[in-house]
Amino acid sequence: SPHRGMPGRVCELRMYESPTEDDANRKVQMFDEGETELMRQTGLGPVFFGRTLIGKDCPNLIYLLSAESAAAHKQHWDAFIASAKWDAMKDLPQYKNTVSNITSWTLEPTDFSKM
Repeated sequence: SPHRGMPGRVCELRMYESPTEDDANRKVQMFDEGETELMRQTGLGPVFFGRTLIGKDCPNLIYLLSAESAAAHKQHWDAFIASAKWDAMKDLPQYKNTVSNITSWTLEPTDFSKM
């Protein structure tokens, strides 16, 4: 059932695996140099960014997005993908081939979640 405090809220947990540490560092640089700001501007609601220190699928970048509803989250992604800033950024040579696999989970907060 939906979270009592925030009915309909959804989160998306995404993992970007990279072929090498250098590729992973360049992907983090991409987030640091404009991708995160664009996420905020388009309403994607970034909450958390981290890297796996110990475990499988390394190197990787994992991040969490939050939205008031699944429909709003889709609208935010659509705005992000359609933005001229993203269109220019994704084709920059320094960011090419930085991600070898993307895994995404859509989550619903539990009743006892703080988010």
